[in-house]
Amino acid sequence: MKSKDELLKELEGLGIDASKPVRKTRSDAGQMRGTYKPRSDKGKKRGSYINTGNKYRNVFERMLRSHSTGDGEDNLVRDNNLIFPPNIDRRYVFIKTKEREYYTSTKKPMLLEQARWRWFMAEYKNNPAVWGTRIAKWYFIKETDIDLWTFTEWAWAYVYGINGAENRLTPTPIILSYDDYLVGKYNGHPKYNERGDITWTKS
Repeated sequence: MKSKDELLKELEGLGIDASKPVRKTRSDAGQMRGTYKPRSDKGKKRGSYINTGNKYRNVFERMLRSHSTGDGEDNLVRDNNLIFPPNIDRRYVFIKTKEREYYTSTKKPMLLEQARWRWFMAEYKNNPAVWGTRIAKWYFIKETDIDLWTFTEWAWAYVYGINGAENRLTPTPIILSYDDYLVGKYNGHPKYNERGDITWTKS
């Protein structure tokens, strides 16, 4: 299992600085702090100015911290590309009653890779020139296809098109194509249960 520092270095290699939050430069930088400046968004609802990229990043990082084992380590599974496998959508929960103790399988409320996807896509909406390249590299998709994919579609294509095989450091990585997904190249299309969750099948 790789350490937090090793993972951060690999993210930085993709141009993603995960060591500190992205902060907007102050509009009054360099000016005396005592000088009053009216708000540029005066009269507008503040809710529309929420930085959704930071919001989703915080969700992702909270989920990571909830699995921390100390010293920058966690107990999460990553594949050879540092992707949290999207087809591992259940977890074991320890149950203790007066009569017995046992583990039971339960559906995860959200996948960690799905949380990262939401973070990256929120950043992309604010800065497509920078985040388009980062998303294409991280998820092995064409930059021109980013607006076409949903997470569920990408997850299906990734599992059946790459399946966690080393693809990040190879000279000729597999690049997932949305056109190929549409025609069912990646083991057809997702099948869903009554809750709307993917039913994973063997390839």
